[in-house]
Amino acid sequence: MTANPMPDTQTHWHDRRFVWFRGQFDSKITTGEEYQTQALARLWTMRCGDKAKGMGLAMIPSAYHDYDAREHAAQREHGRYVALCGDVDSGNHDLATIRAAVEAFAGDAAWLIYSSAHARPGDMRWRMILPLAEEQPFALWHDAQLAFFAFMETRGIAMDYALARSAQPVYLPNVPPMHDKSGTALRGEDGKPLYYTREGSPLDRPGLSIDQGPVADGIAAIERQRAADEAERERIRREAEQRRANRPVTNHASLIEDFAATTSIETMLELCGYEQSPRNPLDWRSPQQTGETYATRIMGEKWISLSASDAASGLGTKCAAGCFGDAYDLFVHYKHGGDHKAAFRALGAERRAANPNVVYLDPPEWLTEVPFPDEAPEWFGDDQEPDLDAYDLPEHEHDERWPEPVDLWQRFEEPDLPQGLLPLPVELFARRQASIMGADAAGMAMAALTVCATAIPDCVELQVKRNDPTWLEHARLWVALVGPPSRKKTPIFKAAMQPLRTIDNQLMRAYLQASEEYENLSKEDRKGAQKPRQRRLIISDTTIEAAQEVMMDSPDGVLSEQDELSGWFGSMDRYNTKGGGDRAFWLKAFNGGTYNLNRIGRGAKQIPNLSISLLGGIQPEPMRKFAADSVDDGLLQRMLPVILKPSEVGQDLPQDHTGEAYSELIASLYHLRQVGQMVLHFSDGARAIRDELEHEHLNLSTALETVSPKLSAHYGKHDGIFARLCLVWHCIEHADRAIPSEVSEDTARRVAAFMAEFIRPSAIAFYAGILGMSAGHEDIIALASLIVAKGMGEVAARDVQSAGQTLRHITADQFRAIAEKMEAFGWLERGEPKPRSNTPRWIVNPRVHGLFSDRAQTEMQRREAAREALNNALRNR
Repeated sequence: MTANPMPDTQTHWHDRRFVWFRGQFDSKITTGEEYQTQALARLWTMRCGDKAKGMGLAMIPSAYHDYDAREHAAQREHGRYVALCGDVDSGNHDLATIRAAVEAFAGDAAWLIYSSAHARPGDMRWRMILPLAEEQPFALWHDAQLAFFAFMETRGIAMDYALARSAQPVYLPNVPPMHDKSGTALRGEDGKPLYYTREGSPLDRPGLSIDQGPVADGIAAIERQRAADEAERERIRREAEQRRANRPVTNHASLIEDFAATTSIETMLELCGYEQSPRNPLDWRSPQQTGETYATRIMGEKWISLSASDAASGLGTKCAAGCFGDAYDLFVHYKHGGDHKAAFRALGAERRAANPNVVYLDPPEWLTEVPFPDEAPEWFGDDQEPDLDAYDLPEHEHDERWPEPVDLWQRFEEPDLPQGLLPLPVELFARRQASIMGADAAGMAMAALTVCATAIPDCVELQVKRNDPTWLEHARLWVALVGPPSRKKTPIFKAAMQPLRTIDNQLMRAYLQASEEYENLSKEDRKGAQKPRQRRLIISDTTIEAAQEVMMDSPDGVLSEQDELSGWFGSMDRYNTKGGGDRAFWLKAFNGGTYNLNRIGRGAKQIPNLSISLLGGIQPEPMRKFAADSVDDGLLQRMLPVILKPSEVGQDLPQDHTGEAYSELIASLYHLRQVGQMVLHFSDGARAIRDELEHEHLNLSTALETVSPKLSAHYGKHDGIFARLCLVWHCIEHADRAIPSEVSEDTARRVAAFMAEFIRPSAIAFYAGILGMSAGHEDIIALASLIVAKGMGEVAARDVQSAGQTLRHITADQFRAIAEKMEAFGWLERGEPKPRSNTPRWIVNPRVHGLFSDRAQTEMQRREAAREALNNALRNR
C-alpha cells in the first residue's frame, strides 16, 4: 500500500488548513461563499466555547473549502484531508485509557484529545484529532479512518463510524451551560466548565504517516478484505445470472417482473432502511448487519450481500457466502415480514389501482427459488386469480386490529401556567411576582398554593363521597420545584412564603415570651399554670425528632420548607433503622391523623394530628438518582412536580396591591381556625365531575402499570389531590366571608381543568422527561429509532444487539422487558416462533412506519450526522 499525497506535500502539518463553521446550520450552499479555514496547530491553543451544542464550532478535516464543502459528494471528489478524527460517545472511559490507545496507534506522531460538549462524570465522552504527515484524497483517508476505528475497538473503545463520512462535522472544544437532555449543569456559577478536559502531544511531533505502523497494517487488511469481497460478489453475480437464464420462457405479463423493472434497487434499499457507504455509492449496510461494514453491493439488476446476518434473516436467496436478490425480494422481506402472499396481493392492489386495464397473472413457478413454505399456498394455482380488492388499502392499514402506536419521541415539555383557572388572588400575585423576578410563574403559583394550603387549618375538611364519612381530605399539598440552580427556586420560596413566615415569627415570639413568663413563675404557681405550647407554621431542615416535638402543639398543620430536597431524600434512601422511621413519619405526615411515639428516654407520646405540607426544590440529576435508588413506597408519588422554565430578566414594575392582597389572603386563611370544626361537601354537579375524574384516573393508572409504574402510582393519588385542590380553591375564594358548606360545580370544573392542563402534563414532563417514561426508556427510544430508520417488520434480540453501541450489550432478558413495554406502547406484538425455533418473535405494528415516516428520515439524518440521541418530549397532553 502506497500513500497518494496531494499537492503541497512539503508543508508542515501545523500550517495545513481545514474547513470550519459555526454549528450544524451554518451553510454556504445557497450563498456561494467560501467557508473559512483554520490552521491545524490552532486547535492546540483554542479556547473552549460556551455555545449550545448545535451552535458550537465544528470542522471537516479537509482543506477543500468551496461553497459546497459540507456536501459529501463534493468532499469525496475534491477533498484534501489533513487529519484523522475520532469520536467516543460511550463506555465512560477515562482520559488515561483514551490516551494510551491513541499513543499506541499514533506512535511518535502528534495527537490531541478533548472531552466533548456533554461529557460529565459517569458519562465521559471524547474527541481525538491526529494530524496527517501529508494531505490525502478521500479514498485513502477513509481507509485510514477505518483502520483507526478498528484499532481503537481492539482496545475496547467503541468509535462513532459516522466520522468516516466525507463531510461529517467534527465538533471542536465547546461546553454549553447545561446538558441538553438532562438539564445537568456543565458550567459553574462563575461560568467555567466543570468537567472539560484537554490534553495534547507536543507540537514539535510529526504528522501521522499512513505508510507505516498500525495505520498501514489496518489499511492493508482492509484492502485484502475488499479484494476477497469483490471476488465473492462476482461469483455470486454469475450464480444469479445462471439462475435467471434457467427460468422458463413465458410470454405472460408478470407482476413481480414488472415491479423489478420499474423499481430501482437503490430506491428499495433506501426505503428499507439501508445505509449507503460514504466511500462507494454501490455499497450499503443492511438493518440486520452486526458490523460496521457495507456488505450489500448493487450489481446490475441484483443486490448481493456478504452478511451472514442477512442470510440468517431469510432475506432473498441464500448462497454459500450470503444471499442475493432483486428489488421485489426487498419489498417482501422488509415491507411484509417475508410474507410473499401479502406482498403479492398488496402489490397487485397498488398496481391495479394505477393501471385498471392491466391484468397480472399469478406468480410464475420460478418464484419457488425464494424461501416458500414447504407446501405451496392456496393462491399459487394456474386457474385462480388473487382477490386483489380485499387488499386495496394503504400498506400500514392492512390489518385494522393494530392499535394506534404512541409517539415515543414526543417532547415531555413543561406546561405553561394556564390562564383563568387559579383563584384570582393567587394568579395575580404569581404572575406579577414572576415578572418582577424573571422567574417561572407556574413555580410561583404552585408555591403560593402550598402556602395557602398550609394556612388553612386541618379543622376544615372535605368529605369526598356523599355516603362515606371516613374519607376526609384536608388542604395538605406536597410540591417539588425541579430545575437547575439558575431557575430561581430560592427567590420563589422567599416571595411565596413571606406572609406565612410573618405569622410564624409572631407565633414564635409569643411562645418565647410565654415561656419566659412561665419560667419566671414560682414553683407553686407553675403547678396551676399550663406550660406554653409551641404552635408553629414552618419547619425547615429539621430532624424528625425535632419535627415531632413541634407537631405535638401544632395540630392544624405546618409547612416543611426544604430548599434542597436532595438532603431530605438522602436521609431516607434506604430501609435502615433510622431511614425506615423517617419514611414512615413522612408518609403519615402526608395523610394526617394521630401518630404514636414510643422512644427510649422520651417515653410514650401521641401527636394528635401529624399534618405537614411540603415545599421543596431539587435539581434534576439528584432527583433521578433518588428515583432510581430509593424504595418505591409512594413517597415520591405524593409530590406534585413542577418543572421550572428557564429564568428571564426581571422587570422593574411599580408596586401595586397584588402582594398586599396575597398577604391578606394568607392571614384570612390562617384565621379560619377560629371558626372551629367544619366539614364541607361536594355539590351534586361537583360530585359528578369528581366521579368522572375517578374513572379517568383509574384508567390512566391501570394503563401505565406496565409502562411506568411510578407514573401509574402518581396518578393513583390524583383522586385525593383533586379533593385537596378543590378545598384550597374553595377556601381561597371565600376567605373574606363565611365559607359555604358545599364546593360548587364551577370550582370543581376549574380544578379539573387545572389538573388536566397543568398538573397532569407536569407529571408527564417529570416522570417521562426527567425520570424517563419507564426504566430503560432510552433503550426503548433507541429500539424505536432502529425500527423506523430501517423499516423493520419484526425485531429480535440480535437486531437490538446490532443496533449500535447503545444497545450492543443488552441481554436477551433485558430485550424481552423492553419489548413488553413497547407492546404496551402499541409498537410490537408477540408472535409465534418460527418453525423449529423457540426464539420469541416480536412483530412490528405496521402503522408505525406510516405514522412515523418523518421520524424515520430524522433518524437516518441523525445517524449520519453524529448518532446523537434524540431529545424526547411530549407535546400532546
